[in-house]
Amino acid sequence: MQHDNTAMQDIFEHLAYFMNGAAAMLFLLFAIHFLRQRRENRLKRILGWVMTLWFALLAKDILCMFDSVRHSGYIYRLLLTVDMLAVPSCGVFAIELLRPGWQRAPRMAAHFSVFALICIAYAVTGNKYVYLADMALAILYCAIVFIYLLRQAARYNRMVHDNHSDIDNIDLHWLWHAVAIMLVCFACWIYEYFYVSFVADFFYYLSICAVWGVICHYTDRQKVIDREVTESPVMEASPDPAAGCIPQTEPEYHFSAALEQLEADGYFCRTPGLTLTALAAKLHTNRTTLSHYINTVLGYSFYDYINSLRLTHAKKLLSDSRCSLTQEEIAEQSGFNSISTFRRAFAKQYGMSPAEYRRRTS
Repeated sequence: MQHDNTAMQDIFEHLAYFMNGAAAMLFLLFAIHFLRQRRENRLKRILGWVMTLWFALLAKDILCMFDSVRHSGYIYRLLLTVDMLAVPSCGVFAIELLRPGWQRAPRMAAHFSVFALICIAYAVTGNKYVYLADMALAILYCAIVFIYLLRQAARYNRMVHDNHSDIDNIDLHWLWHAVAIMLVCFACWIYEYFYVSFVADFFYYLSICAVWGVICHYTDRQKVIDREVTESPVMEASPDPAAGCIPQTEPEYHFSAALEQLEADGYFCRTPGLTLTALAAKLHTNRTTLSHYINTVLGYSFYDYINSLRLTHAKKLLSDSRCSLTQEEIAEQSGFNSISTFRRAFAKQYGMSPAEYRRRTS
């Protein structure tokens, strides 16, 4: 039995070293990929530098292959305190994702400063309480970032639904998949912070490849929107008291008839990628009043309102036995950017796929 346990430990030791090298090379490729696109937007530039940092941290883990390093408590713990610099890098990326452009160099440096100081303090003193304080700080920081994600991601997605009719590559539905994998990664990391384990090492390297693979895949396609412009209220001019105008307590929806005419003319099906700002300009009103009308009077978010009209049009085409259009053509004529988005929205609205609805009705 002891021989079997030793053999299993040897297997996981080799697997851990292999995954360490594989993860380092993967992060290097991610870094090169995003730094080559750094001029596209800040999000990709920041992700490129984050991946560079993670590559460096993984590359230094090669030192753990040497017995003199692995069996030296001080050196091993020092390497783990250096690893803690990965924690604020996650926070920096998350904030840039949810609030594009909000962070500047001083704010980003502040994320890393305390972790860097603790790392230096442990390198100088070797004090175990400094080492434990580093882990306590990491747990506290992760908890704060997680709470921030819960609040800001919900706000972000509401903002997207209130301003965009097409949310593919704009909303952050994928973020929670990444967070779930990150929790597994963090659990492995905490365990190996206190116990030397090649099994924990293996699953840690595997999980960070998975979580950053998800993040890099979606970030590569993510469209960055200007939240400051989208969220800032644009109000109509205040009435001039000198002219004897009395402010109205309720907004005047003078555009409602024009909006109904656009519905009847099929404007929303012919205009993929429509935004609340563009529709407000077409109706000669402002974004705030139009949003209030759609949310309060019609009872929809902007996204749900536009797509309900598109789905109604698609449903008519699908139920028409004389219609020979394919699903892809129906999706396009209804204003959807992709067939996958159309199928997903249709199934959510009507509880069945477009193909099934066509079979039942045509």
